[in-house]
Amino acid sequence: LGDNTTGVINQKSITVSASTDSKTYDGTKSSTATPTASWLATGDTLSASQEYADKNAGNNKTLTVTSYSIDDGNHGNNYSVTLEDNTNGVINQKSITVSASTDSKTYDGTKVSTAAPTASWLATGDTLSGSQEYADKNAGSNKTLTVTSYSIDDGNHGNNYSVTVGDNTTGIINQKSVTVSASTDSKAYDGTKASTAAPTVNGLITGDVLTSAVQEYADKNAGNNKTLTVTSYSIDDGNHGNNYSVTLGDNTTGVINQKSITVSASTDSKTYDGTKSSIAAPTASWLAAGDTLSASQEYADKNAGSNKTLTVASYRINDGNQGNNYSVTLEDSTNGAIAPKGLTVSANGQNKLCDGSTEATVTYSDNRISGDNLNISGTAQFIDPNAGANKIITISGIRISGNDASNYSLLNTSATATATIYSAIYQTEPYCAAVIAASHSDVFDVNPRNRQMVPVYRDTSQGQADGYLSQAFLAVIPPGVNMGGYISISGQTLGETAE
Repeated sequence: LGDNTTGVINQKSITVSASTDSKTYDGTKSSTATPTASWLATGDTLSASQEYADKNAGNNKTLTVTSYSIDDGNHGNNYSVTLEDNTNGVINQKSITVSASTDSKTYDGTKVSTAAPTASWLATGDTLSGSQEYADKNAGSNKTLTVTSYSIDDGNHGNNYSVTVGDNTTGIINQKSVTVSASTDSKAYDGTKASTAAPTVNGLITGDVLTSAVQEYADKNAGNNKTLTVTSYSIDDGNHGNNYSVTLGDNTTGVINQKSITVSASTDSKTYDGTKSSIAAPTASWLAAGDTLSASQEYADKNAGSNKTLTVASYRINDGNQGNNYSVTLEDSTNGAIAPKGLTVSANGQNKLCDGSTEATVTYSDNRISGDNLNISGTAQFIDPNAGANKIITISGIRISGNDASNYSLLNTSATATATIYSAIYQTEPYCAAVIAASHSDVFDVNPRNRQMVPVYRDTSQGQADGYLSQAFLAVIPPGVNMGGYISISGQTLGETAE
């Protein structure tokens, strides 16, 4: 048998085609499906791989054969292979969640969060850019953070992903610490702790304002380096001030100046009483509510007159601070008046011996103030010179003089009084008859010029002496008194009853 070496076996023309595949985006072009051959001889096998034309999600994606090997015992040379794409590939979007991250900050008046959102999954090489914010600006815990924007850099404008956005409810905005401080202030004492200055605050966020802030002095009293304290305040931040942790600060530079006032003597009028006293009370030009003035005043002198000066003698201001809340100027009043005191003069008549005249002696009395220097004069006359009891004396031309005379207004210039004119034995005036009582050894001078009876000498002789009485008492006998006997003087006998 003879061989023929001119035989021909032509390669079998076949097509190796990529298979349809579907997957979820994984950031690669890989395909888990395998290409297929249009025909293979029995026993021959195909080993092959394929991939997507690109990694991006989409439909009708092209799948291409990337490699193949035909196991035909001839290194695949038994086949003439044509490669064929498949345009029915699908890469589905990857479902992921972009979630806000937990964050913590101090209140700054904004919803800004410096934390970045995160993705539940990203293909290798893909990146997420995103921002988030708090649901509101206010301080608090368990605050909601929301994703406000995101971008996935996957070479496909993020279209390889189906994104669900997730909130975070563990955010914290801490209160901002600020100090509300009392401001320095200066005022004149007004009896209150009120301050017209307003407290200030440091560190408020723009747009937030301090309102209704009030401060007061620690006490109402005048002084330097007074403490001012904040008594109330409100921060308008849209959250009732709860975005701030507030420390209150005192101010120790406050000043309450003394209030300048005038304590003035009041107009007063009285009748002369020998003193400078005034029953009117001084007044203050101003006193704070609740403060009171206790004060006294007096005339500059005791004397009667108009336009008298009244001066403040003493004062005390009851203000809880021993009066030190006031700077006091004392003011006189020149409207005082002291009217002269009405002076009533009365007279007491003095008894006298009959001397043939109407001349009378009186002593004056009046209602003067004790200790005042007054001299009273006038002309006093009996109505007749005759002896008698309770005889009327008329006083005319009463006048006053002396250091205190100008303080009195004389209410009467005349007066009456009574007194007795006694009869007396007196040789030159025999009409003044009297009775001599015997059996007395003292002799008295009855000269009316002496106005009194005083012993002259004692006579113990038994006989009569010329011009003298022996063992007799020479007496002044009131008219009408019966002495019951007679006595002889120088041969003269006098009757028992005075005439």
